[in-house]
Amino acid sequence: MTLEEVIADLLREATDAVWRFGADEIGLEAAISGVTPRLVTDVWVFDPAYRQTLLVDHRVRGWVMPGGRVESGETMRAAAMRELAEETGIRIAAQDLRVAALHAGTDVWVGPRCWGLSFEAIIDGAHRLVGEPGQNPAWWALDDLWPSVYPHDRARLQRHAELRRSESQ
Repeated sequence: MTLEEVIADLLREATDAVWRFGADEIGLEAAISGVTPRLVTDVWVFDPAYRQTLLVDHRVRGWVMPGGRVESGETMRAAAMRELAEETGIRIAAQDLRVAALHAGTDVWVGPRCWGLSFEAIIDGAHRLVGEPGQNPAWWALDDLWPSVYPHDRARLQRHAELRRSESQ
């Protein structure tokens, strides 16, 4: 995929985002002017009751959602699927990912002009978890406090889980 196609895909996917974080403008014109955006994705993995989330123990960032950078020519959704498989051993079909959030801003760990999509996935706890060397995945209760360089993630996940639970009532 060309940069134009990846940005078009990002914008198409972003129309379904429930949440938006950051104020940066996203678009092809913005992508080709100034600092090249870094594309990232992560997966907000919940149990079916939306009471637990699956996190990865990153050696520097602490407990974070599975995710990472989008590789050249890769769609956001394909990158999310790849990162989830690499970091947890869980393989998921594209249609089992729902767009949860659009991120557009600076990330101290990724850099300026970080554009990202967070996807939601519902996974039962029966899956065997296989992490990358030194980065073990584990289930955490959303009420637990987990050490992370992204302290706002817990509140975001809690708010999203509350929304989904209210939709199912």
